[in-house]
Amino acid sequence: MGFDGGLSVRIEKEIPLGAGLGGGSTDAAAVMRAVERITGRSIPEGDYPEIAYKLGADVPFFLREGAKWVEGIGEKVTPVSGMPPLHLLLVNPGVSISTKWVYSELKINPLTSPGTTASFPRAFGSVKVLLPYLTNDLESVVLPRFPVVDEIKNLLITLGVDAALMSGSGSTVFGLFSDPIKRDEALEAFRREYPQWWICAAHSGVV
Repeated sequence: MGFDGGLSVRIEKEIPLGAGLGGGSTDAAAVMRAVERITGRSIPEGDYPEIAYKLGADVPFFLREGAKWVEGIGEKVTPVSGMPPLHLLLVNPGVSISTKWVYSELKINPLTSPGTTASFPRAFGSVKVLLPYLTNDLESVVLPRFPVVDEIKNLLITLGVDAALMSGSGSTVFGLFSDPIKRDEALEAFRREYPQWWICAAHSGVV
């Protein structure tokens, strides 16, 4: 960038550590953008993905807002134009899980099938169309070791969620609701019963 000065950065975390929500990668992407704004200099657009990927496989995803297809090991990112509005509830029980540990325990061979290609719709017109494609293979490692994650999934089911899944490598679970009223009722129920947990309602798209 041709900048000879230095910067002091202080980050105030809003997302729990080891939560499976990409908090660290988000911070890295935000700092990249902030450096440009602070210095008045730009990173060449073509260099962004390579620089971001060297910082972390998830960082390229967080450089731009919106839903995306991610391929390879994180370096191939393509915007998704067709996504329905999503009403989400994020629940984290205060357990920090090491991503490195999760991947070290994952049995890769059963998850791969040489010579075949996964096929997904290029757009999802409704939540109902999206639901069959929701899966997280990392649950096979985390749930036996951290049963509280499975407990959260089951609690969300009793509260009328359309789908509940562990986010990333855990320990956060997200509940996907087609009805925002049910989402808000579930939010209040979790806050009453588990005030010590990190609980957050969120949405994407136009709602």
